[in-house]
Amino acid sequence: MSEKPMYGSAHQNKWPHVKRVLDMFEEYERKHKLPPSSFPDLRNEIFEIINEIYQSLAIQLKHELSIPSSRRTYSLPSNNPNHAKCEICGDNRVTNKAHIIPRELGGSNSDKNYLNLCANHHYLFDQAKLTKDEFSKIDVSNKSSDAIEYFKRVRLEKQERFWRSVHP
Repeated sequence: MSEKPMYGSAHQNKWPHVKRVLDMFEEYERKHKLPPSSFPDLRNEIFEIINEIYQSLAIQLKHELSIPSSRRTYSLPSNNPNHAKCEICGDNRVTNKAHIIPRELGGSNSDKNYLNLCANHHYLFDQAKLTKDEFSKIDVSNKSSDAIEYFKRVRLEKQERFWRSVHP
């Protein structure tokens, strides 16, 4: 039995390329006697490009769907000390940041790729087991264009299969 990669196959496939970039920066800094990590913005921009390429390829291979990755900036999710409300039920005791485009397919860690969901709805969202009413409450209009496209073309299709299986 083979083990599932810890961060998904897209991460496993892109790591050698990321490592080459890291090595290239280290070699340049060493050669020119610069302090380590002298070019963090440039290095991070290159990593964003690699992530976008792998995200597009992973989605294309897994879902036979070509979604052009939008040129976007990545940001860490905002921390709200008051906890955001679940976008489905409104509960605000404990909410999770749920990826629209999954991490294993290269989904970004950006608010433009997240939904705020309670633990129950996060699980149901990931398993494509939301009711039609629950799914209809999710608003993705303020998300990135690739997250919106993935939501409409992949997430909705999986939900519709679930709905047909429950009510044939």
